[in-house]
Amino acid sequence: MEFQTKHEPLLKLLQQTDEFAYLLRSGADFPASHYHDAQAHLKRAGLQLGSRFSMR
Repeated sequence: MEFQTKHEPLLKLLQQTDEFAYLLRSGADFPASHYHDAQAHLKRAGLQLGSRFSMR
């Protein structure tokens, strides 16, 4: 992981993160390997996995 400050790459990464969170929340069968589980980091950042990453 690295910090990103350029708008276009940052927007793409945020969209990918949102899509991934949607897949996790959907409850559908999802492979449990080959990805980094970011839930602990998101909780520490104060983000909820409830409704499209709303802030507490």
